[in-house]
Amino acid sequence: MKRTAMLVVLFLACVASPLALAARTGTMFEMAPVSVAASAKTPLTVEQVRSAIAAGSAVNGWTVKSEEPGKIVLALDKGKYYVELNVPYSATEYKIEYVKSEGLKYSDKGDGVATIHQGYFRWIGNLMHAINAVLATTGSAPQ
Repeated sequence: MKRTAMLVVLFLACVASPLALAARTGTMFEMAPVSVAASAKTPLTVEQVRSAIAAGSAVNGWTVKSEEPGKIVLALDKGKYYVELNVPYSATEYKIEYVKSEGLKYSDKGDGVATIHQGYFRWIGNLMHAINAVLATTGSAPQ
């Protein structure tokens, strides 16, 4: 009886594991540009937006991997998880673009639908929130 019960438990674990892993992924989507005007109290310069992105990203452990005019490449290294993003920006908006990841079960089967671990979406949401918080205080000091 114990052996049968053990086999049933092992069978159910084998069947349920792939389903549980699939449930932890979500469909990737192209993020819309984020308006800087919606966060900032006054019009900002390109340099102020760049600084806000760099400062906001640091709040949650993102690092600036590289920069060029109008674009910052950010990386988040959480040990067995890694994400890299492009963040193109101007004085009026910024956009978060997925580049690559490790350990997050990214999958693109070529049908135009890609999936990734749901933790990615939480990290992106936290990143946007932190950047917008910095933008809200940027340029608000008396000139």
